[in-house]
Formats: sequence, structure tokens, C-alpha cells
Amino acid sequence: MGLPEKVDRDWLELILEAKSSGISIEEIHSFINGTHLYWSSAHSEEQGDN
Repeated sequence: MGLPEKVDRDWLELILEAKSSGISIEEIHSFINGTHLYWSSAHSEEQGDN
């Protein structure tokens, strides 16, 4: 069972807006999956921003 059409359109609009702001599809995908938290944490440790 798919998502309602309204939800699909909302996601599409969000993705297109993010892309127009310079956010890559990979970044969007990692954000949706929660892996951005891992990468943000790893980047902070690398920069010494604990």
C-alpha cells in the first residue's frame, strides 16, 4: 500500500526545495534514514567540536 497522493506531493516538494537549496539527493536520503546524525557526529569529532 502506497502513501496517500497528498503525502507523495509533499515529499516531492520538500525534495525539490532541498535540491534547489544545494542539498544533494544523497544528503536528503541520509537525512530521511537518520544516518545524517552519524555523519554530523563524526564530522564534529573530526573538527574537535564536541
